Amino acid sequence: MSIVKQLQPKNYTYKANDVTNPVGPTLPPSSAPDPHSLHFNVQGKNFVGLVAQEIEGIMPELVNKMQGWINGAPVSDLRTVDPSAMLYVLINAVKELAARVEALEAAP
Repeated sequence: MSIVKQLQPKNYTYKANDVTNPVGPTLPPSSAPDPHSLHFNVQGKNFVGLVAQEIEGIMPELVNKMQGWINGAPVSDLRTVDPSAMLYVLINAVKELAARVEALEAAP
């Protein structure tokens, strides 16, 4: 459960300024949305999630690191979050809490 307590969800919007594979010529550096971004169709939409750089030290198995482009410039440390393992962490946290509740209920 200590892992879950360390996680800090954030509100954010996609800038759509990242790509994992450039299509055609590399665009000049710009903070404008890139039409080839995986997030181009959801730019400006509000989401709740985890910041990869923040959870990397807590649960590195949730973070993927790859080469990509941000604002048209190549980067070797583009990070994405794969939350699939989080389900099992949450199951264990619920089991731990259930055991604590049962112990408190059984106490005289």
